[in-house]
Amino acid sequence: MQTRKQIELPSGAVCRVRKFSMFDLRSLGDMPTSLVAVDAKGEQTTAQIDFGTKLARLALANCCSPILTKEGGKVVIVDKPFHEIGDDEISVDEVETNDALAIVNAVCELSGFGQGAAVAASPFPDEPQAAARS
Repeated sequence: MQTRKQIELPSGAVCRVRKFSMFDLRSLGDMPTSLVAVDAKGEQTTAQIDFGTKLARLALANCCSPILTKEGGKVVIVDKPFHEIGDDEISVDEVETNDALAIVNAVCELSGFGQGAAVAASPFPDEPQAAARS
């Protein structure tokens, strides 16, 4: 079974991702009963959205190698406040949305999660894309 792979991101950058480990998933706490169920209005529940957000942040910060940019630079995705990040780091909140989705989807795929997990971890359609850091 494949546990890691190299991917090219929509921005042209390259990184390696790995599947979630038991320790990663345990750090998330209790999982909603169903990641794909919807409420009476046909919408995801707050618990599902919160879990999806945690899952995405975990995938970006813990399951992605340093990113090699197409300009030849290298950055590491970190989950800490913006004012604490170094010159060779990028906050999970700064990662270009399309790149973040590619990373999260690849990690979920490697981990054997279905489309429901990827949808739960994706941003809202009207969410503005974060500016990519060069």
